[in-house]
This record gives sequence, C-alpha cells and structure tokens, in this order.
Amino acid sequence: MELTSDMKKVIKDVLKKHGITKAGVYGSYARGEAAAGDSDIDLIVELSEKNLFALASLKRDLEEELGTEVDIITYNGLKKFARKEDFKERVLAEQEILL
Repeated sequence: MELTSDMKKVIKDVLKKHGITKAGVYGSYARGEAAAGDSDIDLIVELSEKNLFALASLKRDLEEELGTEVDIITYNGLKKFARKEDFKERVLAEQEILL
C-alpha cells in the first residue's frame, strides 16, 4: 500500500504548518509494501528549529491528523547518527519527496 493522495495532502499541510520545507517518506510506504492498519509512516524532514520540542510537536500533529504512528528522522540526524551506512543509503535512495 502506498500513501493515498489524501494522506499526502494531510502530511504536506502539517509539514507546512510547522515550517518544514524539505521532507520525504521512506520505508514500507515509499516501497508500496505497507500493510493497512499495521504500518507506521516513516518521514525524513529538515527542521529549521534544531530542538526536540519542534520534532515532538510535529510528530504529535501528524499522528493526530493521520490516526497512525509516525516515525520521524531529520536529514541532519541521519547523516550524523545513523550507524549503518546501508541504512543511510537506503533511506535516501527510496524516499519519495513530499516537499
């Protein structure tokens, strides 16, 4: 299952509300392998504010609007903290750009 156009619109609206200018979806939704009701939505974003409160607020708003769990990483965090190089490469290669 892929993200529906309605889901993409909700995600984009929430991202814009939070001032996000660069974002993508990766993982099972990007690959079209998500199981309805069983898969979380994995997002990678570029935050202008570099704090956990901004990230937590974004996550909360997305989960409330979508009614499903959302996992978020930042582009900066991916480059700095992801331990496995193949994970970094896979995220960047499979992401579907939203913004």
